[in-house]
Amino acid sequence: VFSGKLTDTLAYQNHLKDNQIQFIKTTPLYLSVIDEFDYRVKRCFVGGEKLEKSQLVAGLKWIDEIYDEYGPTETTVGVALKQKMPATQGGVDTGLWGVNIITLRKIIQSCK
Repeated sequence: VFSGKLTDTLAYQNHLKDNQIQFIKTTPLYLSVIDEFDYRVKRCFVGGEKLEKSQLVAGLKWIDEIYDEYGPTETTVGVALKQKMPATQGGVDTGLWGVNIITLRKIIQSCK
């Protein structure tokens, strides 16, 4: 667990590298504030806000796989996940194992 300030991106990068962290969970915005560095994280789940293409491209400079996660509170409970690449279109559309996702329109019609 990183105990420093997340605004200290150099300390966070050193933490990832020194501890050989292979998985992180963060917000899309944070992907774009970390500069490319000499360590690669294997997998990252992002959630809490829309993942923009520019954030995805920035994150893929230092992360092998980025997954966009959706849930009522992505920091603790994710219910849907989709691996993202710059060419990937659309939002999160696959429920996690054993979870059914039903999306409702404003007029309460199922969009499944």
